[in-house]
Amino acid sequence: MTKTEETLTEIRERYDSGEFPLSTLRQVAVNRPGHPQEAFALRLPPEVVEELKVLADIRGIGVTQLAREWIVERLELERRRPETSDPLLWERTKAVVWRMLPEIARQVSAPSQSA
Repeated sequence: MTKTEETLTEIRERYDSGEFPLSTLRQVAVNRPGHPQEAFALRLPPEVVEELKVLADIRGIGVTQLAREWIVERLELERRRPETSDPLLWERTKAVVWRMLPEIARQVSAPSQSA
């Protein structure tokens, strides 16, 4: 755990397990979107939901916020994907690139062999 996570965990435990004076509460500004948002139900297996909760907790955000961020990120990737008449070809290409990434990372991070 990082120092910030430790501090946040300690604070959370203190407030969860004890009493605190209401005078310590302060008003905060809430960032609200400038346009209406829509909600929809998303059904996921319990183990997936639990895993999302753990990851969201590690990041210090809510599970819904994490899911929303991932969906928006994926939509952005899909918007940038090259146009192709063969979606299967695109999926195969992504799979090949995904398998190549560790080797590419090794080559990029390896010290250069200049003479």
